[in-house]
Amino acid sequence: MCARFASASGNEITADKQVKLSFEVLEKPTTYEVFVISGLHENFILGIDFIRNFGLNYCPRHREFFVEGGCPQEQIGQMKLKERVHLAPLSVSRFKVHLSMPMVAALGEAHWVSQVTMWDQPWICGSAALVSVDDNRDAWFRGTSLNQMVL
Repeated sequence: MCARFASASGNEITADKQVKLSFEVLEKPTTYEVFVISGLHENFILGIDFIRNFGLNYCPRHREFFVEGGCPQEQIGQMKLKERVHLAPLSVSRFKVHLSMPMVAALGEAHWVSQVTMWDQPWICGSAALVSVDDNRDAWFRGTSLNQMVL
């Protein structure tokens, strides 16, 4: 017996069949059981369970999924903290981060300043000036915080 679903308008929809489908999620191969439903407006619909299982985030502005950080079209790379940092309001602190390859390539030899935001909490923001980068792509930043932050 195939599964039954409710459409957004509340109408009952019955799946024609359930199949295992192999495909890529953000360039990672996977196999997942999906329901085949005739007559849908879209070719493919991702359920909340699928999005949660793969840890996906979605940018409605660019209609694009991503795994970590903000929308890839709105950033040149990512910095990941090497340790927990507490920044008091209007303070200047020094902290170590690991840089993604696109960010290292974009930095080059130039002096660099970054706007630091937390994509899921946009009211938390500050600025950071690059101090130095080593061969492991670890960098020291000197940051100024506008708000109290625990990173």
